[in-house]
Amino acid sequence: MTRRLGRPRGRSEMVMVAALLGVAAAAGAQPAIDLDLQATRFDRRVMIDWSTAPEIGDSLFGGYHVWRSTSPDPDAFVLLRRFQRRYPVSWTYSRALPGARREFLDPDSVVVHRKVQITPQGDSAFVRDYVGTPPFNGFPYFYATTWISECLSALNDTLWVDQPQPEIEQVPGQSRYFFLSNGDTLEVDRVPCRRIDPQTNRPVGDTTFVYMGTVESEEPLRHYAIESTRLRTPVFPSTPARTGLSRVAAIPNPYISSAPWEEPGQRKIQFVNLTQQATVRIFTVGADLVRVIEHPAPGAPPNQGSVDWDLTNADGKLVESGIYIYQVETSGGAADFQGRLVIVR
Repeated sequence: MTRRLGRPRGRSEMVMVAALLGVAAAAGAQPAIDLDLQATRFDRRVMIDWSTAPEIGDSLFGGYHVWRSTSPDPDAFVLLRRFQRRYPVSWTYSRALPGARREFLDPDSVVVHRKVQITPQGDSAFVRDYVGTPPFNGFPYFYATTWISECLSALNDTLWVDQPQPEIEQVPGQSRYFFLSNGDTLEVDRVPCRRIDPQTNRPVGDTTFVYMGTVESEEPLRHYAIESTRLRTPVFPSTPARTGLSRVAAIPNPYISSAPWEEPGQRKIQFVNLTQQATVRIFTVGADLVRVIEHPAPGAPPNQGSVDWDLTNADGKLVESGIYIYQVETSGGAADFQGRLVIVR
Protein backbone atom coordinates (compact mmCIF):
# COMPACT_ATOMS: atom_id res chain seq x y z
CA MET A 1 0.00 0.00 0.00
CA THR A 2 1.41 3.38 -1.00
CA ARG A 3 1.05 6.43 1.18
CA ARG A 4 3.01 9.00 -0.84
CA LEU A 5 5.19 9.34 -3.86
CA GLY A 6 8.90 8.84 -3.46
CA ARG A 7 11.05 11.23 -5.46
CA PRO A 8 14.09 10.01 -7.38
CA ARG A 9 17.36 10.64 -5.60
CA GLY A 10 20.55 11.80 -7.19
CA ARG A 11 23.78 9.81 -6.89
CA SER A 12 25.28 12.21 -4.33
CA GLU A 13 22.28 11.87 -2.04
CA MET A 14 22.29 8.07 -2.43
CA VAL A 15 25.95 7.94 -1.47
CA MET A 16 25.27 10.13 1.57
CA VAL A 17 22.33 7.97 2.67
CA ALA A 18 24.31 4.75 2.16
CA ALA A 19 27.07 6.13 4.35
CA LEU A 20 24.59 7.10 7.05
CA LEU A 21 23.03 3.66 6.92
CA GLY A 22 26.38 2.18 7.78
CA VAL A 23 26.06 3.56 11.31
CA ALA A 24 22.28 3.58 11.67
CA ALA A 25 20.44 1.28 14.06
CA ALA A 26 17.82 -1.20 12.88
CA ALA A 27 14.30 0.19 13.16
CA GLY A 28 12.40 -2.81 14.50
CA ALA A 29 13.05 -5.44 11.82
CA GLN A 30 10.91 -8.59 11.90
CA PRO A 31 12.49 -11.56 13.69
CA ALA A 32 13.64 -14.41 11.48
CA ILE A 33 10.75 -16.84 10.87
CA ASP A 34 11.22 -20.07 8.96
CA LEU A 35 8.19 -21.08 6.88
CA ASP A 36 9.76 -24.39 5.82
CA LEU A 37 7.78 -24.42 2.55
CA GLN A 38 7.32 -27.92 1.09
CA ALA A 39 5.70 -29.14 -2.14
CA THR A 40 4.15 -32.41 -3.34
CA ARG A 41 3.27 -32.89 -7.01
CA PHE A 42 0.34 -34.75 -8.54
CA ASP A 43 -1.40 -35.01 -11.91
CA ARG A 44 -2.00 -31.31 -12.83
CA ARG A 45 -1.96 -30.42 -9.14
CA VAL A 46 0.60 -29.28 -6.60
CA MET A 47 0.16 -29.34 -2.83
CA ILE A 48 2.27 -26.93 -0.81
CA ASP A 49 2.42 -26.76 2.97
CA TRP A 50 4.26 -24.54 5.43
CA SER A 51 4.86 -23.86 9.11
CA THR A 52 2.43 -21.77 11.19
CA ALA A 53 5.37 -20.03 12.89
CA PRO A 54 4.32 -16.53 11.63
CA GLU A 55 0.98 -16.86 13.43
CA ILE A 56 2.90 -16.88 16.70
CA GLY A 57 6.04 -14.93 15.83
CA ASP A 58 4.37 -11.88 14.23
CA SER A 59 2.15 -9.97 16.67
CA LEU A 60 0.42 -8.27 13.71
CA PHE A 61 -0.17 -11.51 11.79
CA GLY A 62 -3.19 -11.24 9.49
CA GLY A 63 -2.93 -14.04 6.94
CA TYR A 64 -0.98 -15.54 4.04
CA HIS A 65 -0.43 -14.84 0.37
CA VAL A 66 0.28 -17.82 -1.91
CA TRP A 67 2.20 -17.13 -5.12
CA ARG A 68 3.09 -19.14 -8.24
CA SER A 69 5.40 -18.65 -11.22
CA THR A 70 7.08 -20.62 -14.02
CA SER A 71 10.25 -18.61 -13.36
CA PRO A 72 12.28 -17.94 -10.20
CA ASP A 73 12.16 -14.21 -11.01
CA PRO A 74 10.07 -12.55 -8.23
CA ASP A 75 8.55 -10.18 -10.80
CA ALA A 76 6.94 -13.15 -12.60
CA PHE A 77 4.99 -14.44 -9.58
CA VAL A 78 1.19 -14.13 -9.56
CA LEU A 79 -1.05 -14.20 -6.49
CA LEU A 80 -3.09 -17.41 -6.29
CA ARG A 81 -4.78 -17.16 -2.93
CA ARG A 82 -5.18 -14.86 0.06
CA PHE A 83 -5.90 -16.43 3.44
CA GLN A 84 -7.23 -13.75 5.83
CA ARG A 85 -7.49 -14.74 9.47
CA ARG A 86 -10.25 -12.22 10.19
CA TYR A 87 -12.57 -13.57 7.48
CA PRO A 88 -13.87 -17.16 7.90
CA VAL A 89 -14.71 -17.41 4.18
CA SER A 90 -11.07 -17.03 3.21
CA TRP A 91 -9.49 -18.58 6.34
CA THR A 92 -10.29 -22.14 5.27
CA TYR A 93 -7.97 -25.08 4.63
CA SER A 94 -8.79 -28.41 3.01
CA ARG A 95 -7.64 -30.41 6.04
CA ALA A 96 -5.82 -30.14 9.34
CA LEU A 97 -2.16 -31.14 9.12
CA PRO A 98 -0.13 -32.52 12.04
CA GLY A 99 2.72 -30.49 13.46
CA ALA A 100 1.16 -27.02 13.16
CA ARG A 101 1.24 -26.63 9.37
CA ARG A 102 -1.03 -25.04 6.75
CA GLU A 103 -1.58 -26.24 3.20
CA PHE A 104 -2.80 -25.06 -0.20
CA LEU A 105 -3.79 -27.21 -3.17
CA ASP A 106 -3.15 -25.68 -6.58
CA PRO A 107 -5.62 -25.34 -8.19
CA ASP A 108 -7.84 -24.38 -5.28
CA SER A 109 -10.92 -22.40 -6.34
CA VAL A 110 -11.08 -18.86 -5.03
CA VAL A 111 -14.65 -17.57 -5.06
CA VAL A 112 -15.03 -13.93 -6.09
CA HIS A 113 -18.46 -12.38 -5.74
CA ARG A 114 -19.22 -9.99 -8.61
CA LYS A 115 -22.28 -7.75 -8.90
CA VAL A 116 -23.85 -7.67 -12.38
CA GLN A 117 -26.90 -5.98 -13.89
CA ILE A 118 -29.51 -8.55 -14.98
CA THR A 119 -32.37 -6.36 -16.32
CA PRO A 120 -32.56 -3.10 -18.33
CA GLN A 121 -34.30 -1.52 -15.32
CA GLY A 122 -31.11 -1.86 -13.28
CA ASP A 123 -31.86 -4.95 -11.21
CA SER A 124 -28.69 -6.67 -10.15
CA ALA A 125 -27.51 -9.94 -8.68
CA PHE A 126 -24.28 -11.47 -7.44
CA VAL A 127 -22.50 -14.13 -9.47
CA ARG A 128 -19.48 -16.19 -8.47
CA ASP A 129 -16.29 -16.35 -10.47
CA TYR A 130 -13.70 -19.08 -9.94
CA VAL A 131 -10.24 -17.70 -10.47
CA GLY A 132 -7.14 -19.61 -11.51
CA THR A 133 -5.91 -22.20 -13.97
CA PRO A 134 -4.37 -25.54 -13.01
CA PRO A 135 -0.65 -26.19 -13.35
CA PHE A 136 0.15 -28.20 -16.48
CA ASN A 137 2.05 -31.46 -16.30
CA GLY A 138 5.71 -31.25 -17.22
CA PHE A 139 6.11 -27.50 -16.71
CA PRO A 140 8.33 -26.10 -13.94
CA TYR A 141 6.51 -24.16 -11.22
CA PHE A 142 7.91 -22.10 -8.38
CA TYR A 143 5.82 -21.33 -5.30
CA ALA A 144 6.15 -18.82 -2.48
CA THR A 145 4.10 -18.14 0.65
CA THR A 146 4.44 -14.73 2.23
CA TRP A 147 2.65 -13.80 5.41
CA ILE A 148 0.86 -10.54 6.09
CA SER A 149 1.22 -8.06 8.91
CA GLU A 150 -2.11 -6.29 9.35
CA CYS A 151 -3.21 -3.33 11.45
CA LEU A 152 -5.53 -0.31 11.52
CA SER A 153 -4.18 3.19 10.96
CA ALA A 154 -5.28 6.31 12.83
CA LEU A 155 -7.76 6.90 9.97
CA ASN A 156 -9.15 3.37 10.45
CA ASP A 157 -7.63 2.15 7.19
CA THR A 158 -6.60 -1.49 7.05
CA LEU A 159 -2.88 -1.74 6.28
CA TRP A 160 -1.35 -4.89 4.74
CA VAL A 161 2.38 -5.59 4.54
CA ASP A 162 3.91 -8.67 2.93
CA GLN A 163 6.53 -10.30 5.16
CA PRO A 164 9.38 -10.92 5.62
CA GLN A 165 10.89 -7.51 4.96
CA PRO A 166 14.54 -6.53 4.65
CA GLU A 167 16.23 -4.70 7.48
CA ILE A 168 14.83 -1.18 7.65
CA GLU A 169 17.21 1.56 8.75
CA GLN A 170 16.65 5.10 10.05
CA VAL A 171 18.93 7.96 9.08
CA PRO A 172 20.25 9.41 12.37
CA GLY A 173 18.63 12.71 13.26
CA GLN A 174 15.92 12.34 10.60
CA SER A 175 12.47 10.75 10.40
CA ARG A 176 13.35 8.95 7.18
CA TYR A 177 13.63 5.19 6.76
CA PHE A 178 15.43 3.23 4.06
CA PHE A 179 16.49 -0.21 2.94
CA LEU A 180 19.04 -1.28 0.36
CA SER A 181 17.93 -3.15 -2.76
CA ASN A 182 20.32 -4.20 -5.55
CA GLY A 183 22.71 -1.44 -4.58
CA ASP A 184 20.01 1.27 -4.52
CA THR A 185 18.81 3.10 -1.42
CA LEU A 186 15.01 3.04 -1.31
CA GLU A 187 12.80 4.98 1.05
CA VAL A 188 9.83 3.53 2.94
CA ASP A 189 7.06 5.04 5.06
CA ARG A 190 6.89 4.29 8.78
CA VAL A 191 3.15 4.29 9.53
CA PRO A 192 1.66 4.14 13.05
CA CYS A 193 -1.18 1.66 13.56
CA ARG A 194 -2.77 -0.70 16.08
CA ARG A 195 -3.25 -4.45 16.04
CA ILE A 196 -6.67 -5.80 14.93
CA ASP A 197 -8.58 -8.13 17.25
CA PRO A 198 -9.57 -11.05 14.93
CA GLN A 199 -12.73 -11.66 16.99
CA THR A 200 -14.13 -8.11 16.97
CA ASN A 201 -12.24 -6.59 13.99
CA ARG A 202 -11.46 -3.60 16.21
CA PRO A 203 -8.05 -2.10 17.07
CA VAL A 204 -6.50 -3.23 20.34
CA GLY A 205 -3.27 -2.67 22.23
CA ASP A 206 -0.69 0.06 21.98
CA THR A 207 0.31 1.90 18.84
CA THR A 208 2.94 0.10 16.79
CA PHE A 209 4.49 0.75 13.36
CA VAL A 210 4.63 -0.91 9.95
CA TYR A 211 6.95 -0.06 7.08
CA MET A 212 5.20 0.47 3.77
CA GLY A 213 6.67 1.06 0.34
CA THR A 214 6.55 4.26 -1.62
CA VAL A 215 6.02 4.09 -5.39
CA GLU A 216 9.73 3.34 -5.82
CA SER A 217 10.09 0.79 -3.05
CA GLU A 218 6.73 -1.01 -2.86
CA GLU A 219 7.58 -3.51 -5.59
CA PRO A 220 11.12 -4.27 -4.31
CA LEU A 221 9.67 -4.92 -0.84
CA ARG A 222 7.19 -7.42 -2.29
CA HIS A 223 9.93 -9.03 -4.38
CA TYR A 224 12.09 -9.40 -1.28
CA ALA A 225 9.28 -11.22 0.56
CA ILE A 226 8.69 -13.60 -2.37
CA GLU A 227 12.38 -14.27 -2.93
CA SER A 228 12.85 -14.98 0.79
CA THR A 229 10.09 -17.60 0.96
CA ARG A 230 9.96 -19.23 -2.51
CA LEU A 231 10.92 -22.81 -3.25
CA ARG A 232 14.56 -23.03 -4.35
CA THR A 233 13.84 -25.74 -6.95
CA PRO A 234 10.81 -26.00 -9.27
CA VAL A 235 7.99 -28.51 -9.00
CA PHE A 236 6.99 -30.53 -12.09
CA PRO A 237 3.36 -31.74 -11.92
CA SER A 238 3.08 -35.22 -13.40
CA THR A 239 0.96 -38.30 -13.69
CA PRO A 240 2.33 -41.00 -11.37
CA ALA A 241 4.14 -43.99 -12.82
CA ARG A 242 1.83 -46.89 -13.70
CA THR A 243 2.31 -50.63 -13.37
CA GLY A 244 1.28 -51.19 -17.00
CA LEU A 245 0.93 -49.35 -20.30
CA SER A 246 -2.78 -49.85 -20.97
CA ARG A 247 -3.65 -46.18 -20.34
CA VAL A 248 -0.85 -44.44 -22.26
CA ALA A 249 -1.96 -41.28 -24.06
CA ALA A 250 -0.44 -38.37 -25.97
CA ILE A 251 -1.48 -34.90 -24.77
CA PRO A 252 -2.60 -32.76 -26.54
CA ASN A 253 -3.89 -34.83 -29.43
CA PRO A 254 -4.33 -33.34 -31.94
CA TYR A 255 -1.46 -30.95 -31.35
CA ILE A 256 -2.23 -27.51 -32.79
CA SER A 257 0.51 -24.91 -33.11
CA SER A 258 0.40 -22.25 -30.36
CA ALA A 259 -1.68 -24.45 -28.08
CA PRO A 260 -2.88 -22.44 -25.04
CA TRP A 261 -1.09 -24.73 -22.57
CA GLU A 262 2.33 -23.84 -23.97
CA GLU A 263 4.61 -21.02 -23.00
CA PRO A 264 6.03 -18.74 -25.71
CA GLY A 265 8.84 -20.41 -27.62
CA GLN A 266 8.03 -23.91 -26.32
CA ARG A 267 6.46 -26.81 -28.20
CA LYS A 268 5.74 -30.19 -26.74
CA ILE A 269 3.56 -33.25 -26.65
CA GLN A 270 3.51 -35.21 -23.42
CA PHE A 271 3.17 -38.99 -23.21
CA VAL A 272 1.41 -39.80 -19.94
CA ASN A 273 0.56 -42.86 -17.82
CA LEU A 274 3.94 -44.47 -18.42
CA THR A 275 5.64 -47.07 -16.24
CA GLN A 276 8.74 -46.31 -14.18
CA GLN A 277 10.94 -47.02 -17.22
CA ALA A 278 9.82 -47.05 -20.85
CA THR A 279 10.91 -46.28 -24.40
CA VAL A 280 8.76 -44.19 -26.75
CA ARG A 281 9.34 -44.54 -30.51
CA ILE A 282 7.68 -42.17 -32.96
CA PHE A 283 7.18 -43.12 -36.62
CA THR A 284 5.66 -41.60 -39.73
CA VAL A 285 2.70 -43.43 -41.26
CA GLY A 286 5.24 -44.76 -43.78
CA ALA A 287 7.06 -46.53 -40.90
CA ASP A 288 10.09 -44.20 -40.93
CA LEU A 289 11.55 -43.77 -37.44
CA VAL A 290 11.37 -40.11 -36.36
CA ARG A 291 12.56 -40.10 -32.76
CA VAL A 292 13.36 -42.38 -29.82
CA ILE A 293 12.66 -41.01 -26.32
CA GLU A 294 13.84 -42.78 -23.20
CA HIS A 295 11.84 -42.46 -20.00
CA PRO A 296 12.68 -41.16 -17.48
CA ALA A 297 14.50 -38.27 -19.12
CA PRO A 298 17.88 -37.27 -17.60
CA GLY A 299 17.33 -35.19 -14.47
CA ALA A 300 13.60 -35.97 -14.26
CA PRO A 301 12.03 -36.32 -10.79
CA PRO A 302 11.51 -39.90 -9.53
CA ASN A 303 8.23 -41.79 -9.97
CA GLN A 304 7.14 -39.55 -12.83
CA GLY A 305 4.71 -41.16 -15.24
CA SER A 306 5.22 -38.85 -18.19
CA VAL A 307 7.84 -37.76 -20.70
CA ASP A 308 7.92 -34.85 -23.17
CA TRP A 309 8.57 -34.68 -26.91
CA ASP A 310 9.61 -31.30 -28.30
CA LEU A 311 8.34 -32.16 -31.81
CA THR A 312 11.82 -32.52 -33.26
CA ASN A 313 13.34 -35.49 -35.08
CA ALA A 314 16.67 -37.17 -34.34
CA ASP A 315 18.47 -34.34 -36.14
CA GLY A 316 16.84 -31.65 -34.00
CA LYS A 317 14.56 -30.36 -36.80
CA LEU A 318 10.86 -29.68 -36.28
CA VAL A 319 8.61 -32.34 -37.79
CA GLU A 320 5.97 -31.49 -40.36
CA SER A 321 2.21 -31.51 -39.91
CA GLY A 322 0.66 -34.93 -40.29
CA ILE A 323 -0.28 -38.21 -38.64
CA TYR A 324 2.33 -40.07 -36.59
CA ILE A 325 2.44 -43.48 -34.94
CA TYR A 326 3.95 -43.90 -31.49
CA GLN A 327 4.92 -47.14 -29.83
CA VAL A 328 5.73 -47.54 -26.14
CA GLU A 329 7.54 -50.50 -24.62
CA THR A 330 8.75 -51.35 -21.16
CA SER A 331 12.45 -51.79 -20.50
CA GLY A 332 13.76 -54.57 -22.74
CA GLY A 333 10.27 -55.58 -23.89
CA ALA A 334 8.36 -55.65 -27.14
CA ALA A 335 6.06 -52.85 -28.24
CA ASP A 336 3.38 -52.95 -25.52
CA PHE A 337 1.26 -50.01 -26.65
CA GLN A 338 0.63 -48.26 -29.94
CA GLY A 339 -1.30 -45.10 -30.73
CA ARG A 340 -1.69 -42.31 -33.25
CA LEU A 341 -1.27 -38.59 -32.88
CA VAL A 342 -1.98 -35.66 -35.18
CA ILE A 343 0.20 -32.56 -35.53
CA VAL A 344 -1.14 -29.36 -37.11
CA ARG A 345 1.45 -26.60 -37.40
